[in-house]
Amino acid sequence: KQWYQRRVRGQQEELEHVIVCGRALLTTSLDGLSVLWDLENGSIRLQITSETVPWSVALSLTGVLLSHGDGSVNVIRARDHHVKTFQISDSGITFTRFISNWNALFVCEDGGMSLVEVEKGSVTATTRVYPGSQISYDDGLVAVCGGFTIVKVYECNLLTVHRVFQFGQCLSTIHLSDSVLLGADNFALIYLSPLTPHSDVEELESSGGVVRKLCAAAGHVIALCDNGAVLIWDRAYHHIPQQLDVIALDIAILGSRYLLILVSESVLLWSLSDSVCVDEIELSKHRTYFQIVSDGDRALVISASSDIVPLKLTALH
Repeated sequence: KQWYQRRVRGQQEELEHVIVCGRALLTTSLDGLSVLWDLENGSIRLQITSETVPWSVALSLTGVLLSHGDGSVNVIRARDHHVKTFQISDSGITFTRFISNWNALFVCEDGGMSLVEVEKGSVTATTRVYPGSQISYDDGLVAVCGGFTIVKVYECNLLTVHRVFQFGQCLSTIHLSDSVLLGADNFALIYLSPLTPHSDVEELESSGGVVRKLCAAAGHVIALCDNGAVLIWDRAYHHIPQQLDVIALDIAILGSRYLLILVSESVLLWSLSDSVCVDEIELSKHRTYFQIVSDGDRALVISASSDIVPLKLTALH
């Protein structure tokens, strides 16, 4: 298992958004500068300066979306860096996600949710959700929770309701992946429901306290708690979680079978199928790290000083 590390210097101002897709990395900073990087050599592909910091961003192999607080969107084509701007709403755009090559989902501060063909700037479907809703997207579905006990899952092609879930408590976080909907409340309970019709909502109890982050992969549910505990449930066998002997700062799924765990000075690679740590990647002891971001078999570790360390495991396939 071969890893490489290389430092990519971010902007001088504090980073607001960091996302990765394929060989590309998009960062935005609080001075309004957005930079598209090449992860293979650390070079800058494109720089975009905005008068305001984008509220939400999206990156795909076909382009970049920068969504702003005035309801406008910058669309940058990857092949020629052509920039087009159009208006979606009079309200700020809080969530942006590519659904397919040139179709994207936008959720606005006032609760408007729209599916837009971004190369033309035309709206193909709209609906309304509760303003300030939590949003989670995965594989053509989007889950929306307005801060109460009901979560609606929409099919993104027409924004029709796929399923409606009723949970026992108000949810503090939701997550959609691996064909399951996950939710957590402020009382150390995790709710799980497969997306299949008429499936029941199951309850998992977090022994690590209040859940800060949820994810799912390879038939497992993973929770990061506010005290740094990492809990892993195997959905096929039992509801007693495995608690890892770590104090984690962040977690992320790598590929479809691995969990990355960021601790103070290293990143652990945990195999979900084998329930074992298969590698540890040491980081610089002179920086404070707080976030890990992944896409496919690529991952980035971000420090408090806006340094970005790309990690790649070439033997994942």
